[in-house]
Amino acid sequence: PAFCRTLRDFLDKAGPENLLYGTDNPAYRPIIPDREWIQLIRDLPRKAPGGLTFTEAEVSAILGGNAQRILGIE
Repeated sequence: PAFCRTLRDFLDKAGPENLLYGTDNPAYRPIIPDREWIQLIRDLPRKAPGGLTFTEAEVSAILGGNAQRILGIE
């Protein structure tokens, strides 16, 4: 829940077009593998905790759409 609250705050302040999910920091991998982080984010539109809401568009942007836009990949 704390991660989700922080992510919602970042989305609200920076805008979904300015956030990217990255796997370049392995510090948390022993606790939560990347696959589980990604799945948690994918599930947020349907399973967000405690009054938080996330849209499919926000999740899509974070998990690749923004990187594609920035890098000019279609």
